[in-house]
Amino acid sequence: MTHPAETQLTGLVLPRGRCQTIGPEAERRLGPDLLLFHQSNRTFRPRDPHPRGGSYRLVRLDGGRIVAGLQVMSPTGRDGVVANVFCRPEDRRRGHASALLAAARSLFADLTLSEDRSPDGAAWADAVGTGDPPLTPSR
Repeated sequence: MTHPAETQLTGLVLPRGRCQTIGPEAERRLGPDLLLFHQSNRTFRPRDPHPRGGSYRLVRLDGGRIVAGLQVMSPTGRDGVVANVFCRPEDRRRGHASALLAAARSLFADLTLSEDRSPDGAAWADAVGTGDPPLTPSR
């Protein structure tokens, strides 16, 4: 059975600019199979004092198609909360979400996992660590 949140999270695996619920994003390639999309706080609040803050969407590619997405919400661009993770059902249990988490850990000084989780999300969070204490970068 599909969890209701799964339908809403499929936007995480759409190419930049293709999801109507996500506004304009800047794009940066982090590796051959990894993209980072960033939507600044200033997109909706032009006077926000933290231009690096906002929504960070990391996406994993396999054979040129997006197979998984992970969203980090960060008020300042330094610390973040993993708010959403989604992997296409046919591509699950292949390490895509864990690879995205590793990339997110390298981008943020402190990273925690949201406690609002689907049953699948809770199982994944238990497997990778809950973020208490924060998931810190492995530098």
